[in-house]
Amino acid sequence: MKTLWKILISAGMAMSLAACAGSAAASASPSPSASSAPAMDENTALAAYKTASTELEKFYQMKYSIDGKDSVEPAGGGTFYRVKDYGTLSELKDHLMQYVTADCADSILSQWASVYIENDGKLYMLGADTPVDETKGEESDAAAKVSDTEYKITATVQIINPDDNNKVTGSKDFEFPYVLQDGEWRFQEFPKIR
Repeated sequence: MKTLWKILISAGMAMSLAACAGSAAASASPSPSASSAPAMDENTALAAYKTASTELEKFYQMKYSIDGKDSVEPAGGGTFYRVKDYGTLSELKDHLMQYVTADCADSILSQWASVYIENDGKLYMLGADTPVDETKGEESDAAAKVSDTEYKITATVQIINPDDNNKVTGSKDFEFPYVLQDGEWRFQEFPKIR
């Protein structure tokens, strides 16, 4: 009987290793060519940026619906309220990944780990307003094709002096690489502007 179990366990391990090797080989395959990807041009890339910008600003500005009656106060301090829009951090990440790559979503969530937390399987958000950078004024956007699998969006934002009637004192460029990955166009980076 022990010999039969050893054979079954060995067979199961071999099948698992073969399956992992197959999935590693599949994930190591090159990304699809531009010919199999959704059509892309500068205008489409700019439209995607505008949509992603709207959604990411909700995240950065903490503009999700909350349940004011369901709160937690972790040891680190602050009051966090349950987010109604997404049940878990995983659901929030899935939402972000409609616009950004998985690595970008992980990076954003890591940077905002003191604002969005999961407690008892529920997503909570810090109950405080995110300050808006009042030194950032109007924005103009441009798209440029880098290759068949990458576009670059450049957002040029006016730098203003709020203490001097919002006088424009300069500008700053923010870059958003838009890449074809696993057959989908996603932003590889999405910095917070305001």
